[in-house]
Amino acid sequence: MRYSKVGFLFFPNFLDHIESQESEIEANRLLMAVARYGVDGVEPLNLTEQQEAAFRLIRKQIDAQKKRYKERAWKKSISRDDDEQYSPELTPM
Repeated sequence: MRYSKVGFLFFPNFLDHIESQESEIEANRLLMAVARYGVDGVEPLNLTEQQEAAFRLIRKQIDAQKKRYKERAWKKSISRDDDEQYSPELTPM
């Protein structure tokens, strides 16, 4: 499922977590997990403990971004003069 906002901010600390992985393969696996979650909201499976710990920290930031985006979209919809009803809880994010 794609969201109305397809994308997310990639912060420098994400790269720090990815580069801290033990191998390039593990780093790539974590990078893909972050990208899939940021764009599609898909939770990764079968991460190592180190990858899972890093992913949990990154996921918090991505979730906060999505929440801020929904709140801004909600405020913009309230300020419109049209009769369209909008609820951030009903919009996939």
